[in-house]
Amino acid sequence: MQPSATLRRVSAVSDHPSGRERRNKVLGKLVSPLLLIVILGTLAYFARDDLREAVTRDAAPVVSSGPTTTPGAMVPDAVVDLAAPFTGTHAAGWANGDAGIVAPPAAPIGKHTAAQVADAYARVRTLLIATRLDRAVIERHDLAPVLALISPDERAHLLKLVREKPGTAYAQVTRIAPGFRLLPVAPKVSGRMWAAPGPDGELIVHTDYLFAYAFHADAPKKLADVHDIVSVDRFQAAYPLYVGDQWTVGSRGLAFGEISSYHYSMACGALKRGELAPAHSEQTPGGTKDDPRKFYDPAAPLPSESTCPG
Repeated sequence: MQPSATLRRVSAVSDHPSGRERRNKVLGKLVSPLLLIVILGTLAYFARDDLREAVTRDAAPVVSSGPTTTPGAMVPDAVVDLAAPFTGTHAAGWANGDAGIVAPPAAPIGKHTAAQVADAYARVRTLLIATRLDRAVIERHDLAPVLALISPDERAHLLKLVREKPGTAYAQVTRIAPGFRLLPVAPKVSGRMWAAPGPDGELIVHTDYLFAYAFHADAPKKLADVHDIVSVDRFQAAYPLYVGDQWTVGSRGLAFGEISSYHYSMACGALKRGELAPAHSEQTPGGTKDDPRKFYDPAAPLPSESTCPG
């Protein structure tokens, strides 16, 4: 059964509270988020969430980079195997879990020392592990590990998003839909991170990672394709780090910047609610027959289309 090919866009303006606005005490400059766009889809489903912030919009070009992995091999006519769920997908050769989140060697960037850059990489790596891999967070929806890693203002904003706009909050934190569970294998991960100076003196860590999740199925022999249980998320995200007396106390620390993403092989209805569910839970007839390799390639541009039925 092929996925549908109807584009659906859901837009909302991010509404951080006034305390979330960062005032540069030297420049007297307000920094506020601008826009979030979500494009939803199903089996070959992509989504683009844009949380645009002035602090990341004008970021300098990449000045350091980490390794980028390439798509794995596809096994023809692979069957669903809960013991080896990624066999037959392009994620089969990716690293397991947090082993796939590797920071590049730290070097001085702008006014930031190598030690400061290394600290930023470590903070963002820890946040990625919490928001995309920690079972307590993604399966049990416990936000405590995430809240401990971000600034006070960002904590308040994330809690508000989860409470009032859960579909939007998926850009920041992956959450497995109730009634579904991941298999006891580590998600597969591929991608890279790098750092650049921000326009007002902050350091911004940019990331581009793919995460492949394998879901349990009660009757795997009834499923026709490995993508019935494997879902793939790709997030291109910026994480500004505000350190020093020039920033308000509440804004000091790590924050979520611009996030763009797509999602492949999953249930559209669940993602509209800000949750991840396997494709077999929501089958839709008709649609695209695009080669899945482009959705697994960390070097490819983000797809601009969606296959979520309107």
